[in-house]
Amino acid sequence: MARTWANYLAGSGHSVTFISVAAEGDKSLLHPEVNAVFIGERHNHVFKVFKLRRTLEAARFHAVVSAQMYPNLLLQAASIGMKGSRPKVILSEHNLVSLGMPDATPAHRRKVAVARLTYRFADHVVAVSHPVAGELVSWFQVPGKKCTVVANPAADKVGLTNQKMRLPQGEMGIQIILPCRQVIQKQPHLAVLTAAVLTKRGIDASVVAFGGGPMSEELNKLAADNGVELQQRGWVHRWFDHVAPGSIVLLPSKREGFGNVLVEAAAVGIPSVAFSGALGVADAVLPGITGELVADDSPEAFADGILRARELDPLVARRWLSRFSADASGETLEGVLTRCVGGMAS
Repeated sequence: MARTWANYLAGSGHSVTFISVAAEGDKSLLHPEVNAVFIGERHNHVFKVFKLRRTLEAARFHAVVSAQMYPNLLLQAASIGMKGSRPKVILSEHNLVSLGMPDATPAHRRKVAVARLTYRFADHVVAVSHPVAGELVSWFQVPGKKCTVVANPAADKVGLTNQKMRLPQGEMGIQIILPCRQVIQKQPHLAVLTAAVLTKRGIDASVVAFGGGPMSEELNKLAADNGVELQQRGWVHRWFDHVAPGSIVLLPSKREGFGNVLVEAAAVGIPSVAFSGALGVADAVLPGITGELVADDSPEAFADGILRARELDPLVARRWLSRFSADASGETLEGVLTRCVGGMAS
């Protein structure tokens, strides 16, 4: 997402620097005009703040956009006591933080406590979805006039000009696609249990999982115990190119800031099912059009949702899908930057 924004702004004629607080990555994915700086060669928070401050002071940016909580806090710390003019500080948040607090580690709780005290002082805060924006305003106390929803450019990876139609279901079985990390938050076991429910109803159902994770072996055992066919594909960048026609995406997460895979699925004509209690998924699904939201995260409720979703054709929502293109997302962010810096051109 950050790379997509940087590339869009550079393509629009702005002078852009991409600063990574992680180890050096692949610069070839960036626009040729984007300057890349990597400050993650040491894993020391104080060093990163110092290096980031030096970078900001040397370049004299008009505005700086950070992505997710840790970079947000580094940016806010680095902007304190800067020499010369301070750039406008725009934070972006992509998670529903409060829903994850019951299972959070002490270190994460401390980080969140600092964010709750400091986010409100940023010049602007960008949210990936309306539920995330609501949390920023109500829980982080960010003034509403300083918070804007910028749609995730989730359709950029798929491309809206290379869509494929789904084949009719007929008497085919159902292939449930699980495109997510296999961690507790995502509740991947529910995909296997949902397939088992469908099988008991006389519908041949299997699961194809993309992503992997610490629960992979547990998922394999659960599938074997329930007689469910499970294919583990690992992490695949363009997972949607490797699924059978007539498949249904299931995202059983108990919390999501957005849910990129739901938009990616819709962009290639694959319906999806998600738990409405995850909240952020409400921005990534058009119920009854691109997929279904279920009110209960039980295997039975997901099975019912899948049977409803298999009748849908998400491609009728092409105009809605264009909202998640790189151009639409970048244009909205560009508007935020323009307002923050008073109409400066670069």
